[in-house]
Amino acid sequence: MEKRNSASSSIAVKITVIAFIITAIAIAAYSAITYYLTLTSTSNLGLKLFGIGAVIMILLAVVMYSGIKYAVQPINRVADVIEHVSNLNLTSEYDDEIDDLIDRNDEIGYIASCTKEMKSNLTNIAGDIQRLVG
Repeated sequence: MEKRNSASSSIAVKITVIAFIITAIAIAAYSAITYYLTLTSTSNLGLKLFGIGAVIMILLAVVMYSGIKYAVQPINRVADVIEHVSNLNLTSEYDDEIDDLIDRNDEIGYIASCTKEMKSNLTNIAGDIQRLVG
């Protein structure tokens, strides 16, 4: 198996860029709202700013959680296949679980491809041993 180009798009880089963009948007929105409230009202301004900041941070946390969960889901699928292989379950029932991940041009695609090749090689070795013994 040939190692993929290290310049391929990295999931970690994508998550970091998305987190940075979301944080920048949240800070910009918070600043704009704070500025508007400062111009229009002086009563209970601190409480209003705290509430707005809390809402923005909760929304940011929900978006970040969803994004990370989405990014980790393929890793869990590959881990399931690796677990089956580690238990010497070399049947083909788990091949389809990661076939769609192999075409990805990132670390997950590379790991899925290596996992499928490892399973295939172990299946061939088991067949060779069975023929020699058998």
